[in-house]
Amino acid sequence: MDLPNRSRANHAVRYVCPEWTWPADELIHIREMSERTSVPASSLRYYEKLGLITSERETSGSQRRYSKATFHRIIYITLAQRAGFNLEEIAEQLAVLPDIHPVPPKVWEPLAKNGRRASINASPSSSN
Repeated sequence: MDLPNRSRANHAVRYVCPEWTWPADELIHIREMSERTSVPASSLRYYEKLGLITSERETSGSQRRYSKATFHRIIYITLAQRAGFNLEEIAEQLAVLPDIHPVPPKVWEPLAKNGRRASINASPSSSN
């Protein structure tokens, strides 16, 4: 699937409401997940090591395969990082989020408010 050359945030927004369909039981390989989310495969493996996402494997040596629910978690992680949250904070958020995908807008509101606050705090202040 060829994607236009855009930032990760634009990719994330596009894939929250994708034009393609994804059967609920279909699993995709790490390479395709990386392409769909614009998150490097090494980051996906790291997220899995931290317990932020899970993959399904038939055996311990088989390839990682991801579900649609994991896709939505990755999008959440990406957007939360862009809002200024670290992975520890994101893990806490993911632990209390409802297990519905995509996450409803009312769940995103606190994240958006905190993201705006983070960007305001990060803006340079005028010097005396």
